[in-house]
This record gives sequence, C-alpha cells and structure tokens, in this order.
Amino acid sequence: MNFQFDYYVDHAPKNPKSRRYRLAEMLYRNDLLLAEKEYRRELDRAADTILQNFARGNLLVHGRVAYLSADLTLFLAELLKPHTDGNRNAEEIYRELLDARCRYTTAYGLTGSHMTAILRNPHIAKNEEVVVYPPNHEHDIRHRYLSHLSGVVMVEPWSLIAERLGGADYDGDMVKVIREPVICESIASHYKETANPFEDRFASRNNLPLLSIPSAEPQLQNANDLHARFEAVKSTFSSRVGQISNAAFDRSMLAYDESLDDEIREQNRKETETLAILTGLEIDSAKSGVKPNLSAYLDSKTARRSRYLKYKRLLEDAEARPAWYEDSFAEQMQDYIDGTDWDSVTANVEKLPYYAHMLKKHTPRKVIKPAPASELFTFARHENWKDNLNPSLFEPIRELIDTYDRCLRRIRSHKHPTPGNSKRRDIDRILTMRDQENAYDTDSLYVLFTRIDAARIKTVRDALRAEQWHFMKPDARLSFLQEYLPEEAFRAYDGLFSDFRMGGYRVFGDIICDIDDANRQADKAKLHYKHDTPEMTAMIDAYNNRIPGTDYREAVAETCRVCIARITPPFQAIRYAEALDRRDFIFDVLLEEAEFYLIGGGNG
Repeated sequence: MNFQFDYYVDHAPKNPKSRRYRLAEMLYRNDLLLAEKEYRRELDRAADTILQNFARGNLLVHGRVAYLSADLTLFLAELLKPHTDGNRNAEEIYRELLDARCRYTTAYGLTGSHMTAILRNPHIAKNEEVVVYPPNHEHDIRHRYLSHLSGVVMVEPWSLIAERLGGADYDGDMVKVIREPVICESIASHYKETANPFEDRFASRNNLPLLSIPSAEPQLQNANDLHARFEAVKSTFSSRVGQISNAAFDRSMLAYDESLDDEIREQNRKETETLAILTGLEIDSAKSGVKPNLSAYLDSKTARRSRYLKYKRLLEDAEARPAWYEDSFAEQMQDYIDGTDWDSVTANVEKLPYYAHMLKKHTPRKVIKPAPASELFTFARHENWKDNLNPSLFEPIRELIDTYDRCLRRIRSHKHPTPGNSKRRDIDRILTMRDQENAYDTDSLYVLFTRIDAARIKTVRDALRAEQWHFMKPDARLSFLQEYLPEEAFRAYDGLFSDFRMGGYRVFGDIICDIDDANRQADKAKLHYKHDTPEMTAMIDAYNNRIPGTDYREAVAETCRVCIARITPPFQAIRYAEALDRRDFIFDVLLEEAEFYLIGGGNG
C-alpha cells in the first residue's frame, strides 16, 4: 500500500488544474481512497506498462537525457584571451576560467557526488560507454556564466570521452546520463585504473580498444542532376542502422557470455566491435554518400538469432494488428515461452521476456476492499444519512448515470482516434528540457486555438509546410505568427512559439497538426442516434466539441454535471450516487463534491 501510495503521488502531474493532481491531493488527505476504482484503474495501467517495458528491456533507471558539449569555460577563455594584454581584470578572469575547466574524467552538468555513466544511441559494444565524475566543487565563475545550461553535460575536449561514445561530437549530439549504481559500477569495471594520476583513464592502452570511426571521402555529385539528387534523398532515408544493431546484438550475446569458449567469445567480440564501427559509417553515409559493405554480416547468419529479438518482433507484429487479434498473440506468446529451454539461456537480457511472463503469472492483482462511506465522506458519518434523501430523485439520477455510462460505451465502440497524445508528450518533453513546464500549461496552449474555425487551421498548417516554418529565421517566425494569428491573445505566446531551442519549432506545429487532424477525422454524425435523450445528445456534443488532445471523459463528465444540476444541486447529488453504490460516478463527475466532503485521515 505504501508503495502504491508513493507511486501514484510521485507520478501525478504538477499542474494544480489537472484532474490527476487533484486526485493525488485527495489521496494525501485520505489514503483509503487507494481502494477506489479510479485509483485502481490508474495503478493497474501503470503496473501493466512497467511490466511490458521490463520485457522489452526498457528498465527504469535513475538518469536523464542531455546535450553533450565540450567545456565552454575554455571557449569563454579563448574569447577573452585577446583582451588580457595589460588588462589585470581580464587576466584574472582568464585564469579563473582556465582553473575552472573540466579535467580528465570530470564532467560538469551532473548532480550528486557519485560516478555517472554516459551512453549514446545506438549502443552496440561495451567499448562505447564511459563513466565520469562530478567536480569536487563548482567554481564561482562557472556558476555565474554556465549554471543555466541545465540540459548540458560538459567534458574536457581533449579527452577521449566523446570518441568513446560512437565518435560523438559537440554539434547537438544527445547522450543518456545514468546514475544507477549497478550500471555505473559495471561500466567502470571494464576500465582499469592508470598508474599515472595525470593520465586519462579512458586513454589507457590497457583498457578496451577505442573504436575509431574512419572518415569516408564524400561523393561529390552535380546538384543539377535530378537522378543524383533522387539517389541522395533515397540514401538518406534508407538507413540500415536497425539491421546492423540487430546483427550486432546477436553477436554480443555470444561475445559477452562468460559461459562460452574463449574462441567463440573472441570471434563474436571482434564482429560486434566491427559492426559498431560500421554503424557509425552507416550514419555518416547520409552526409558522405558512401554506404559501407554489410553483406558479410547481413546476408549470412553467422550468429544464432537472439531470443530477445524474436520476442521483440513478435510484440511489434501484435501491436500492428487490431485489438481482436489479442487472443492469437497470447497463443503465440505461450508458444514462444514453451518452446524455449530457459534454464539453458545464460544471458539475462535474453531472459527478460521470460522473467516478465513469470512475474505476471505469479503476481496476482491485490484486491483491496473499498472503505465504507462513513470513513470517506463527512455526510455519511451519520448512521441514518440515507433516510433524509428524497425518494423521488433516485430514479432520475439513476437514469442520468446510466445515460453517462452508455455515452462512454458508445464513444469507446466508435473507436474514434484521440488526436494529439504523442504530440502532447512531445510538447511536454520540449518544455521540460527548457525548464518551462511550470511556465506554460499544455492544455492552455491548445485552448488558445479552439475558437479558430477548421478552414483557417488548415490554412495555417499548409502555410507551415509551404513556407518551411522549421527553417525560418527569428524575425520571419514572428512575422508569420502575426500574419496568420493576428489576434492579440496570441502575442503573449510569440516568444514560446518562435523559440526553436531543443526542437522547439515543433511546439506550434504540433498543436496546429493535432487540431487539424481532429477536425478532419471527426465523424460526428455517427455518434448521434435518432431516439437519443437531450442528455445523451448534450454529452455526445461535448465529446465532439472537446479541446483536441484532451481526455474525452472529462468533457463528457462536465456536461453530465450540468445535467445533474437540473435535477438537484451536485452537493446533494453525491449523496444519491453513494446511496446507489456508484462511487465510480462520484470520482468521474462529482469530484469537486468528493473533495469537499472528504474526511482527512491516513497520510493526511
């Protein structure tokens, strides 16, 4: 119970206006709410997601994503250097900058005091991983000029850290910064300490070989040759990185399996490292036009197929099929589990699907009996509280609740795609990366565009594409926004929409595309039936006219609340819903009343 409580609260959004935030606040006041369907549904969904991610190898670790950069104090020092001659203040600052620079395996932009692992995708061989250490202290001058770069990790430019990371450079490459002790210690064990304290640990010849990716001589073509231009575009979008990664993964299972013969391990280690280099060449081929020859690895099966990759392919095929195919997938999954002698599988990553399967099989859902109303709501503290209810109101409230249920079932059966989910996550990610998640609310951003008619939204979307919004210079961006969104309400957001940092050009485009997709995909007529009651019609209309990307249940619930108020005030309706044993309806539609009457207790 304590873990479930902590998980629900910790993963609630920080926006006080959101429904999940309010539910988490209520849970703080009375932890008996954990037994309610509203909370169980969310926790069960989270548990399923965690288990699925576990089987895929998407394990939760302590870390984040950041930009990799050379140490910018050296850049500042170089800018200042021409001004140090005879200028004592400039000389002093110059020396401070040099003194504050990263040294060896020290990296700035880290939190905590422990070693930190840095990885980069695609991560193929163990040669492509490093550990770094936070500085003992942060110099005042570094804090003054660079502390705002919260999403950046800086390393010494002369170290081999970037080279270790698949030949990374400092032009916007992103890395995974991981603080999980088990991972960090495992990576550190691959690199031996050096006798010379001034020698970079990762430059030692006693360590794993450095995989250096050679630079291919670029192929020069005539830009006016249409065939050459077509081939260049084709080559850019025909990357084989995924195929190479899979081939390398098959071999790495053998290369790093200590139960196998040394000869087998050594051969597969060499092939894994070669494929890591070929991956870099494949990525660079988009710029050079030179594709590496992969026939020796992709056209022949020199390594057995990974059990994990077989599972991943099975899962991907299932996700591409409609929901009715689920039973067939379950059968295929059972065949996959039964068809493998798991005791003979030695690699842990290969056994992840099996571990997940057994964990689900042997971990039944915990059933918690809901608390009586007297322990949740103040109005139910009186033993005979139901006796004061008006009998004539039970039937109309029951009918409205049934209408609400039918409305939700109709919407679900309609299977109308909810637009904007992936794009909303993209916007949230960008805002988080720029430390703006508290400054802007995603729902509010969508609300801005709800009064714009569908034709105009389409016009803006076409203009984004035609005028190449993502390539616009800052002044052109502002002109574009003022031309297509002349209303004064949008001026406060010009700075946000025209801020292209960390992929920020997508924020405006994502919103426009979401709303346009919703306008085009909505087939509103199918949801209305001939003999619908006015209440059903109103709730369906609420679904059809909701803000794109928002939860349809909230839109329907808000309208249902209006319908309830015509029967009896919502502060009275909650009593009838509880008496009808429809507490789930309370948390859907009468949440404000539930908050008001909630008894403080438990963790509160």
